[in-house]
Amino acid sequence: MSTPFDWMIDMQKQMIDAQRQQMQAGQKALEAWKKSVDGASAMRDAANAQQRAVKSWLSIWGVK
Repeated sequence: MSTPFDWMIDMQKQMIDAQRQQMQAGQKALEAWKKSVDGASAMRDAANAQQRAVKSWLSIWGVK
């Protein structure tokens, strides 16, 4: 059964997911700096993760 608060709960879950993705992106960037052996691809991976996090934030707020 759907309650009026379901959309709020869903939005909260999406925000938590987006935050987690952003934290993981930051972690990947840190790891890339530490390793720095294959810095270019590691930084690219971190940038891609950051981009995914931003996209999920935008989708939460209804921006395409």
